Order: sequence, then structure tokens, then C-alpha cells
Amino acid sequence: MPRKKRKEGRGLSRRGMLIWLLAIVGTLTTALFLTVFYVFEGMEVGHSRFLYEEAYRTSNSLKRSIRSIDRAIFEVLYENNIPEKDVHFLSVSPRQKNGQTWELTKVFVRCKSPLQVRKLEKGVRAGLKRSTTGALEVKERAQNKVICLVKVGVFTTHKLIFSTKPEFRPLQRIRPKVALIIDDLGYAPRLAEAFMDLNARMTLSVLPYAPYTRQIAERGRARGYELMLHLPMEPKNYPQVNPGPGCLMTEMTKKEITKVLSQDLAQIPGARGVNNHMGSLFTEDEKAMGMVFEELRKRRLFYVDSRTTRFSKGYVLARQLKVPVAKRDVFIDNDLNGSSIKAQVIRMLNMARRSGKAIGIAHPHKETLEVLRSYLNENLEAFELVPVSEILDGAGSKSKVTIGGNR
Repeated sequence: MPRKKRKEGRGLSRRGMLIWLLAIVGTLTTALFLTVFYVFEGMEVGHSRFLYEEAYRTSNSLKRSIRSIDRAIFEVLYENNIPEKDVHFLSVSPRQKNGQTWELTKVFVRCKSPLQVRKLEKGVRAGLKRSTTGALEVKERAQNKVICLVKVGVFTTHKLIFSTKPEFRPLQRIRPKVALIIDDLGYAPRLAEAFMDLNARMTLSVLPYAPYTRQIAERGRARGYELMLHLPMEPKNYPQVNPGPGCLMTEMTKKEITKVLSQDLAQIPGARGVNNHMGSLFTEDEKAMGMVFEELRKRRLFYVDSRTTRFSKGYVLARQLKVPVAKRDVFIDNDLNGSSIKAQVIRMLNMARRSGKAIGIAHPHKETLEVLRSYLNENLEAFELVPVSEILDGAGSKSKVTIGGNR
């Protein structure tokens, strides 16, 4: 019986299928390459953020509400001809509740008369009702003073003090110092280089074990920038929130903490200090932080508390253990809206004007770069931009800091 001829089309179909499979594999490989390229090399497309940035756990609706509250408050101050010298940002401090992280802004406004105190309270209440989801709650009322809280649901976002009497002594006529730290460097070398091109006396804080950690650190050092280790520390809700490699954990022994810290510091030769990356759980642990400070003191390195939690032990404990220390006043770009970034820069400068110094932390975002590029040169004449090591607290702190963290 003659053998049936195999249909030609079937052989072609198999070859075609093979070709298609190869094409699909090639496409997926290319897509993977492009993804890795944009994540590690670019990080500059749209509103990209680092995957594990703890400080950004704020819903868009809460961000919009805070932005509109800021605008409503300052419209009232402007309409009532309150001069800039009478508006003082007392603090900007982290708050966490119901899975949200935001910042409580405390503002003191000096008024000319009790009548102006009442007028500002009434104006802010009406402004909030008209254009925001915030509500004003009076906590204390006297003839010459009103203390109000602004709330969005259960979140207190602002504390406003309207008073005819100043609550602090005016500074002597000195040029306030401002330190600007650029955090989370290690993933976007071109963007990091663009920040360096600002030619400002900033401090660069570099993550360990990122794809471009050493390249960015070497470029920063070559260009004369002060370097810090952006030290990953355990956050709350770990591992859902992950600080990345080189992280210090609260369960570690002293030997383990020393080893990890040493390995992290070896990633950034020439680092003069450390600030925490995440760490909302670790920085609340006095014992764990004490082990870190013991090592930093041996290595003559300073510490900057990023204040990712209001209960951080970092600043107070470092002072007790004689480690040169400072703490962050303002996060510049938790909200990447251009007007919000600018508002945070203004807050930082206002706090420096009141206390003589202020520290702002920013991140390598295009939006931040654009604001700083346009704003720094035009508005810093009355301020001195300095590396953070120049405004540390602690007796003889400047002389105790060394380069490189050698024992």
C-alpha cells in the first residue's frame, strides 16, 4: 500500500511556529532589557519613584487635600497683608496613621491686634470650607491668641497659632545656613549628574548595593561633594515595605550590625556620615540604635536623623552618646507637584530664617531638579547653602568628623 504523502503545510506550520516562538522570546528579552535599563539607568520617565521609599505612603487624595489646605491658608494670609517676617514655620514632623504617612506642619503667625487674630481664624475657616476637604478645630482660645488644628478626616495636617505675642526670641542678624541632602542616589547616574551640575554645596546620600552606587559616589567625590551612606534600616510592615539590601534589622546582634554597617560603608568610600533610609521601626529601638552609634563614634562619622517616624530615638540618643548629629526639618518632594515642591523649599528657608539653620531632604526626581534649578539661584542670596556636616549639633562636632569612616 503506497505511503501517504505528508502534507506540506504541516511542516511549514511547525517551522512557522518555531519562528514565532523565537520572535516572542526575542521580544520578551528586549522588553526585559528595556525595563531594566529604564529602572536602573533611567528612573527618569514620568513620576517614577523608588520601589521601597517608605516616606511616600500617602494617598493621592490626602496629598491633594494638604496641597489645597496650604493654598487656602496662604491666600488668607496674603489677603490680610501679613508680611513674610511675621509667618514662622515652627516644625514639619512625620505622622503615621491607618497606613498613611504625612507631615504635620506647625505655623505661627504674629498678629497686630486681637481683632486680626479673630479675622485670620474666621478667614481660614471660610477658606477651608470653600475650597478644601479640611476642617478647622479650635484647641485653645484667649484674648490675644488662638490655636487651631486643621483636619482631613482623622488626619491632623496643620497646627496654626495666631497670636499678638511672639513665642520665640528674634535671631541676631546672621545669614541663615541651609543644608540640602539628596537621598536615594544609586539608580540614575544621569539624573545624579544633573543634580551635581547645579553646582550647589549639597550633600549626596548614596544607597549601598545599587547598580550605580560606586559610579555616583566616585563622581560626587571627584566633583567635591560631601558624601553620606543612606543606610537602610528596618521599617514597620517589613517585608511588605522593603528597604533593599544592606539593611539593619532590630533582631540583629551587635556583631551582625557591625558587620552589615561595615559592608555598607565600604560601598561608599569617603562617606563622612550616615542617614537612615526608611527605618521607622529600627530608629524607634533604643538598643539597636545605640549599637549603630557606638560604631559611628568609633569611626568618627556623623548621623542625620531622616525622621521617618515621630518616635525616632536617633537625635536624642546620638547627643547622649556624643555622636555629631542633626535632624531633617523638611522633606522637599514627598509630593511631586511643582508648586508643592516649591512650597516645601519655602518652608525650609523660613525655618532657617527663624532658627538660623535648616535641613531639607530631596530625592532624585526630574520635578525636584527643575524646581531647584529655577529657585536656588534666585532665592538664596539671604542664605548660605552648606554641606550638612557644617550644621551638626554636639560639642566640637565639626572637628570630630572624618572622611572615610576609618577607625
